[in-house]
Amino acid sequence: SLLLSCMDSEENRLEAICKQMEFYLGDPNLRHDRFTRSEIEKSDDGYVPLSLFLKFNKLRNLTTELEIVRKAVAESRSLELSECGSKVRRNSPLEPIYDTDAQTIYVDNVSSDATHSQLETIFSQYGNVDYISLPRHPSGRAKGFAFVEFETAGAATKALEEFGKRGEPKEIDAKTRKRKRRDETEGDSSAKKSKVENERGESDSMAGVLKIMSKKQWAYFKSLYKSMQRKKMKELKESVREKRRKGKEEEEGVKSTTVAPGSVVRFEGNFEGVSLLSEIGRA
Repeated sequence: SLLLSCMDSEENRLEAICKQMEFYLGDPNLRHDRFTRSEIEKSDDGYVPLSLFLKFNKLRNLTTELEIVRKAVAESRSLELSECGSKVRRNSPLEPIYDTDAQTIYVDNVSSDATHSQLETIFSQYGNVDYISLPRHPSGRAKGFAFVEFETAGAATKALEEFGKRGEPKEIDAKTRKRKRRDETEGDSSAKKSKVENERGESDSMAGVLKIMSKKQWAYFKSLYKSMQRKKMKELKESVREKRRKGKEEEEGVKSTTVAPGSVVRFEGNFEGVSLLSEIGRA
């Protein structure tokens, strides 16, 4: 029983590694990942060293052994290894980069400990999710927002129309829970089961507080916000300059006044300890 459990665990790890490699070299990721795309484009035959991907955090969390990655990629239907087994490439040519704003939504009120899998669980009910961008602080905590890119613009529209009205449908959630239970192995510890239940509950509660809008709407409001910020900054700079000017005038003892036309202007003051009194002339 222990041996079967270990075998299942290793198979699950290989499957996760294969899935991660397919994501790295998949079209949705390569529309955003300029580095990996450039590595493919500058290669004559499309092959990229497997060792390159071991520098990526998500893969490193699964394994640091090149042989394990090679074994996992060998089972992929969309990737192929070089004859020497040290490189990998896609089975299909690169797709041209195109605008995906119509199929992308902006998600706000994301909790600081949110994960990609939680967001995928929430939004995959509206259509296939191609890509999730979840910006994080250097500490690793999420910044409070995310971008979810669907496979089609129709799925994004459906999410925009339905998400705010009813949140996460119970019947969909029940199916998701059933699938997750099926994926759990008999050898799972109670601690692991508890973790799965906690993540499931966090997805449920998160769905109720999230706010979404289309990426185009987000871009408009971002532009508007930046315009307001520039205006406020300009006003602040002008205010600071004015205060400095007034402070300089007060420090030098200079006073401004309105002089009627034809009046004689007299200047009275001190310069390096010498008293001055002079008549400048008519205004």
